[in-house]
Amino acid sequence: MARSASLSVGKRRSAARLAAVQALYQIDIAGGEANSVVGEFAQYRLGEDVDGVAIVEADRELFGDLVLGVTSHRNTIDDQLRAVLTGLWTLEKLELLVREILRAATYELLHRNDIDPPLTVSEYVDLTAAFFSEKEPDFVNSILDQVARGLGAASMKTVAPASSPETAETGETGTTETDENR
Repeated sequence: MARSASLSVGKRRSAARLAAVQALYQIDIAGGEANSVVGEFAQYRLGEDVDGVAIVEADRELFGDLVLGVTSHRNTIDDQLRAVLTGLWTLEKLELLVREILRAATYELLHRNDIDPPLTVSEYVDLTAAFFSEKEPDFVNSILDQVARGLGAASMKTVAPASSPETAETGETGTTETDENR
């Protein structure tokens, strides 16, 4: 059985989200055309070993859809985010990586009806927690919850990150997820 076929759908989608955020970050920092970056990642980075450590094979379809979708719908996505950012927070003041995480998640909430909104929020909060340990995961959770509710995701429950103190106590995240929904 091929390596990518043996992995769960959820793990492959999680890897695709991480790679998409990295690709969007690269596009924002170094410039470049989205199709070229998707091709580069597909050829050299997705599922490759890094420093001798095997990396999970990403869902290439989701990866490409996220990167190309965010770049082609960026104005609409940014408008959605601006509508929920309040107070002193503006999209332009956010740290670039947080901005790219929010953009990818917002695209997924807007255009990926095959993935449950609470799961999308949870996945991106967990992704944020992999890079930040302070207030950023809670901030991303709050913004994405508002975006999802604004899009009519009435089934949204507040999703606690997997590593939050409340999940350590109860072992619950507020959602039931399956690999197929990830």
